[in-house]
Amino acid sequence: TVEVQPNVAFVGSAVDDHGDLVTPQHDFATGSTVYVSVPTKGRALGSRIEVFWFHDDGRSRKDEAKKIAGPFTAFEFQPSEAGKYNVEVDVNNRPIALVEFEVK
Repeated sequence: TVEVQPNVAFVGSAVDDHGDLVTPQHDFATGSTVYVSVPTKGRALGSRIEVFWFHDDGRSRKDEAKKIAGPFTAFEFQPSEAGKYNVEVDVNNRPIALVEFEVK
């Protein structure tokens, strides 16, 4: 069993230059850009952070990894299919967050 904490990752339609979410949102249109922002202050710089974008059919639509380089790490995706999505966020191969959004 994996426990994830609230307020570890956020989903929305815009991030600032530092990767911090500025426009929280949970409903999107197909083709719009969805951002996931992960506050990383207090985590070791250079740690590997990964996101897995899952559609409601259980298949991953995009996997991406970055190294922590500042107080926020942001990822983006443009879903082309309607439905519910879950985004799993892992740091150093350990899940830390799960965020949800819907594409209509």
